[in-house]
Amino acid sequence: MKTHRTPLLSLLVVALLIAGCDRSPVEPEPVDPEPTTSFTYSGDRSGSFQVRGTTMLPSSGELPYATWTAGLRTENGTLAVAALRAGDTPMADAFVLALHRISTPGTYTITRNSECRLDTPTSCAVGTLNFGVDWFNRSVAPAASYMIEAGSVTVTSIDADRIRGTFVASTRPTSTGNATLSLTSGSFDVPIVRTEAARPASLGTLQLWPHGW
Repeated sequence: MKTHRTPLLSLLVVALLIAGCDRSPVEPEPVDPEPTTSFTYSGDRSGSFQVRGTTMLPSSGELPYATWTAGLRTENGTLAVAALRAGDTPMADAFVLALHRISTPGTYTITRNSECRLDTPTSCAVGTLNFGVDWFNRSVAPAASYMIEAGSVTVTSIDADRIRGTFVASTRPTSTGNATLSLTSGSFDVPIVRTEAARPASLGTLQLWPHGW
């Protein structure tokens, strides 16, 4: 009488095939979209401002000269959506929207710089928009500098790692002779980074941060 023996390798192959059929597909880990801040502007000048991507931001020292956007949170709790659009070295355009006491989704007022400061007890927002910044020479004023101080910002989601939202706003020039700007179709979807490089004192005369912050 003959005994039929199935080779061990064949048994292993069959077992693996059965296990593969019974296993549910593994869902891929969700990937955050590329950081983006964008808006259009019209009035004194017109165009679009769009920054995609980010870079390694230092925990202290100077913010890097590169094209990047992120939510900057400092030790004192300040949170700001910031974007730098690098051009021909050392020139850049810079946008900052400081969000004061804003930690939950909702719609908040963008107000005058004098009414939204670090010691203001209520939620508010204020910002700056600068064109033609000489990033490495702080004694040179930007080609055009505007305070963002009217409008609204809607935070659609926020947690410890990311903030998303939209905004519409208007500006006034920080020097005489320039007209105002209207900012429309504003949106941001950026990671939140803790960094003391974003302290107002470190930005000095570049006016990248609202006065009083």
